[in-house]
Amino acid sequence: MRIHEFGTEHEKTVLLLHSACLSWRMFCPAVERLQTQYHLIIPALPAHDPDEKTPYTSVEAIAAEVSGWLVQRGIGALWGLYGVSMGGAVALRLLADGKIPVRTCVLDAAITPYRAPRWLTRGFPCATISSFTLHSGIWR
Repeated sequence: MRIHEFGTEHEKTVLLLHSACLSWRMFCPAVERLQTQYHLIIPALPAHDPDEKTPYTSVEAIAAEVSGWLVQRGIGALWGLYGVSMGGAVALRLLADGKIPVRTCVLDAAITPYRAPRWLTRGFPCATISSFTLHSGIWR
């Protein structure tokens, strides 16, 4: 999995995870503006990279690889995390694994392939997740 970085000189790190059937390039319009304030990390998820043919693995494997890459690079926490569709499922897995603290998260139409109660997979507000990480003392 290739990982693209922009605005590496900035302290606040934001991880952007793209949807299925699109590539990391879906974020190019946002990169132009956000890289002036944030360190952006945008992985080209397996089977969705137009420049490198890689097979799809799983949401769990992708989350583990992204998490490992962040730790290897010395990135111990994220200021922001955005995931849409399949990228939202990866973001949700990253949150559930709890290895990388996240200050703010947006799950946009995140697919949840897990057998869990409907209130958790479909009705759990993202604000609750953000509130939990903020009030747990991580960002004080």
